Amino acid sequence: MITDANQTNLFIDLKHTVIEKSFSDKKQVFVKFLTCLLQDLSFTKSLPSHTSNLLLAYTPDYIDFLFQKRSQLALLQSSCLQNILQDFLARSIDISPEELKQNDFEDIINRHIHILKELYTIKKDVKQHLKSLFEDPSLDMKFFYHTKYPFKRQIIKNLIETELTDVVGYYSFDNLQNDSAYVVTIQPSTLENLKNPQLIYFSSSKINIFRKLQLEEKLTIYPQKAEISCLSQLPSTITFLRESTSQGDLKRIRIGYAFDDLKFKKLQGRGDVVSSKYPIEMIPIDLRMSLDRKIDGFLHRVFGLTKDEKDPFSSVIMQNFQKMNAQQNLHIFDPMDSLDIIQSREAFQRKIKEIFQSKKFLEALNEFSSSKFSVPKACHIDPKALNPDKVISFIKSQNMKFPLVVKTTDACLDQSCHQMSVVLNEEGLLEIESSEKFR
Repeated sequence: MITDANQTNLFIDLKHTVIEKSFSDKKQVFVKFLTCLLQDLSFTKSLPSHTSNLLLAYTPDYIDFLFQKRSQLALLQSSCLQNILQDFLARSIDISPEELKQNDFEDIINRHIHILKELYTIKKDVKQHLKSLFEDPSLDMKFFYHTKYPFKRQIIKNLIETELTDVVGYYSFDNLQNDSAYVVTIQPSTLENLKNPQLIYFSSSKINIFRKLQLEEKLTIYPQKAEISCLSQLPSTITFLRESTSQGDLKRIRIGYAFDDLKFKKLQGRGDVVSSKYPIEMIPIDLRMSLDRKIDGFLHRVFGLTKDEKDPFSSVIMQNFQKMNAQQNLHIFDPMDSLDIIQSREAFQRKIKEIFQSKKFLEALNEFSSSKFSVPKACHIDPKALNPDKVISFIKSQNMKFPLVVKTTDACLDQSCHQMSVVLNEEGLLEIESSEKFR
């Protein structure tokens, strides 16, 4: 490949970065694929109509049989696809495999390989980011997809050529040769053909933990220049790497981050919240693994990562987070003791009162003599422990008057924390206290 000397070569591994498995009914996709193969062979046209209908009706049962006997991955091997076709013909209409030559099978399968692309899909919101990279004249961007299954590569290639028409540039890994290039991949072993890869490691918490541990070990052979969690970060990361190189050996400030998928998507939608801007580099942290990423600061939403009690890694994530809290030179936003405060409205109320009554705050308040700061009165009521008949008298004993604002004691991290009611009188308060929303 010949490129301009001023261009930066960028190779993107499609796997885990651009492409993911779709939610299509995989069995139905294979039924459709096998049906088209049969129609292409014209066997159904040469048979009586009732036999033809029986043959096509048998296809779903045959696919069920295959999925019970084989892994779905094996179904995409070239030899397996040919064997499926041969086996199906032999079982259904007693056709000898010798009646069709090997290249006949390959031609027939190739003509309908586009059907199998329904098994995969392009990740949402990546097209715009890829297009911005593709339109950058200083970048020569190519895709590659490394797999030992030839037909699977053809499926992916068909998907790219039809779904990413604005960003055409599919590039077979077999031909990938370059002395210096940015490579976006989670599989460092695919870089064996590159003499001096400048790796941008694509980190993802969705990858199987044991598989990821294996990949992490291989990264010691190919030290990464930068890490990203999704392609929306790639344009800013490329800019960051260029500026970092041009600025010499100035210190980078490395900020790690760990968010649940929902929060991360919201941050990405707001722009460049987790994008690198020299000298600040954003590093994705996978708290399932206790790895030293040598970061200066850590942004997180750790309780969003551990809210699923059935997740076997929840306890591991929390343990690793606690270890990070123990590091003296690491700035965490927010540290554990702060999280304990903001989670509870009671704890937050006490902390605010302490601040407002502190000598330092009162001295600062003197500079704003015309301003008034106060903490509204509040009290905690446990509906399970306090008899509803005593709620009113308890409220009066706290010198509180209607109207009142009623909230849950949990201040964040749960849907229920947003429940709130305005109570105008005693009857309304008793009704609220008996409500399941506030129990």
